[in-house]
Amino acid sequence: MDKETLQLFRNNIIKDHRRRYLFVIKGEQSGYQVMEREMKFVNTYSAKGLYALLVFLMLFGILKQRFVFAILASAAVYLGISLYFKFIFLKDRNTLKIRDEEYKLMDSLAAHREYKSEAFTHTMIPILMMFIIFSVMLQPEKNNNPIDQNLMKLGLAVLPVYSIQNLFKYIKARKIIKGLNNQ
Repeated sequence: MDKETLQLFRNNIIKDHRRRYLFVIKGEQSGYQVMEREMKFVNTYSAKGLYALLVFLMLFGILKQRFVFAILASAAVYLGISLYFKFIFLKDRNTLKIRDEEYKLMDSLAAHREYKSEAFTHTMIPILMMFIIFSVMLQPEKNNNPIDQNLMKLGLAVLPVYSIQNLFKYIKARKIIKGLNNQ
């Protein structure tokens, strides 16, 4: 498969027999039609977690803002992109049925490799955030606000759970790839 098709799989999009781009609805064999000029926003939607992380890193890591402010700003970015995509971008979209042979491409070896790399990325991001939070907690003179300290401790407790959840998705994708390679 070509590089463009693999990128489309990562964004949960397939190209049908009429060369239309369809954003696949999870659990259904149908999708929303997306124009080629709108693909940039679909890429933004699929990377919304990375944009939220970027906001967090900029505010908390580089600009040394309070932890609460950095978390709220990154949550606002994440929710803003998600809500815009769901309620404005997909609001009046045509829902089209996907043919069986096109839908089976979402279950191909190349697609599962993309899912595996996506799961690995989502496994590593919380680990990196934990390192950043832990490094700030080691310097109590710079961050003596008790609310921030407690929220950082909460973050250190919640982030491993999210990372382990995505680790299981990664392991599942590896098993599927192994099974497809053995066939």
